[in-house]
Amino acid sequence: MIEIGAGGGSIARVNPLGVIEVGPESAAADPGPACCGRIGTQSTVKDADLLLGHLDAESFLGGTMRLDHTAAEAAIRHVIAEPLGLSVIDAALGIRAIVDESMAQAAAIPAVEKGVRVADCAMVAIGGAGPVHACDVARRLGMRRVICPAGAGAASAFGFLASPVAFAAARSHIMPLAAVSADEAADLLDAPADEALGHLTGAGIDGDAVALDRSAGLRYRGQGHAIEVVLPDPRGGEWRRHTQAAFKARYRALYHRIELAGEIEIVTWRVVARGPCPEMRASSLVGTADADAARGTRAVFCTNARRLRDATVYDRYRLAVGTRIAGPAVVEERESTAVIPKGATASMDGVGHPVVTLAAADGEE
Repeated sequence: MIEIGAGGGSIARVNPLGVIEVGPESAAADPGPACCGRIGTQSTVKDADLLLGHLDAESFLGGTMRLDHTAAEAAIRHVIAEPLGLSVIDAALGIRAIVDESMAQAAAIPAVEKGVRVADCAMVAIGGAGPVHACDVARRLGMRRVICPAGAGAASAFGFLASPVAFAAARSHIMPLAAVSADEAADLLDAPADEALGHLTGAGIDGDAVALDRSAGLRYRGQGHAIEVVLPDPRGGEWRRHTQAAFKARYRALYHRIELAGEIEIVTWRVVARGPCPEMRASSLVGTADADAARGTRAVFCTNARRLRDATVYDRYRLAVGTRIAGPAVVEERESTAVIPKGATASMDGVGHPVVTLAAADGEE
């Protein structure tokens, strides 16, 4: 997980070099972005999104919270536009470009390090501001598919509740793989396994319902970075051969090169104890009245076309399965807003999530 301090509350400023910076400081909920109408006067990403039409002042949080367009404009003018001699819209676009590029780089760098071609992946947009920015970030990465889960603003909380209780324990003990017998491996894994299991049973989870996942950090001798490899049961036979094969396969997958001739050593022994998954049932997310889904239109600044466009605004809860939407468009729900740029299309999948397909080369037509 990489934290880059990019969210709706991230504070934008002009640094001493005369360059717009966004984050990592946040206005948080208190005092909050200027547009939230509390006591905040800092210009934030949310203020920029409001001025660009990506958020609606009247329908934010399902209409339970009205955003202050005037306060957002005043904050960005005072903090960004006037010091740089820009219009308010250009200042908002600058904030948007900085935060989108930061998110794109945060995804691209670890993908390159792991040998993943990010353009072949789909982006899943979570967080309240995630679907607002996801398509622009995906375009910067060369990605063409964006999935906007329902309830994106509460996705982390839902994931926490839906995940099994787990505890990880590890021990550092460096030794050559060739010198480790199956019995020694089992003994080295017993201590972290007992520790992890003890935490779960102490929390009231039946020990018989706990699953143990064993892994180890391996490397070629002399290297500074270890690769996490799932370990087979040491008592299952052919333990060392299977571990060596798994390490070499993982090494090739990560670095796209043949394995080195050096000795393989184990650095860290790790056990994760997991309890059973909670039983949860979600209510239907699928709309049935797509004919009534369109709420109207509003002016939205399309960053790929660099101009205001009339975008159709849709109520996500009224979009039926299979409904197709052509951008520019906005899909609103209580927890978030999905911005679909010009040239893109979105369709509602079988569980009620908008899936956006970006054009191969977005731009003005």
